[in-house]
Amino acid sequence: METIATSDPGKNVIFVGEGLLYFMNRRQVSSLFARIADALPGSRVVFDCQSPLYLWYCNRRHPMRDSRLEFSLRRASEIEQWDPRFHVERFVGFGDHPYYDEYLSRFSRMTRVARRALPLLRHFFKIVQVRLG
Repeated sequence: METIATSDPGKNVIFVGEGLLYFMNRRQVSSLFARIADALPGSRVVFDCQSPLYLWYCNRRHPMRDSRLEFSLRRASEIEQWDPRFHVERFVGFGDHPYYDEYLSRFSRMTRVARRALPLLRHFFKIVQVRLG
């Protein structure tokens, strides 16, 4: 981060944490975001995460028994409580229009009905974009 900050000061950077943050705990994720905000204010982090319930389910079915998934968010807005410099710019929840339109037909009818009937399912899996700084 320091190399990027000194080589091109003032440049906004996007960090992608696809499938990465699950293996960290909340304190480690918050610390990582704070380090990025300190070194590169105005940068963004885009990552995927699950709800605590879905994380529990995934750990029960996880194919690598010696590893544990740790990081989850009930709602993306929780991040804004960690540090006043963290701002959720957007998140895409499970089944959100238009992002899932072409994929929803692949889900079972029961899953599609449950998605509409239980809005909390939207938070089971989400992609979040956070601006830091």
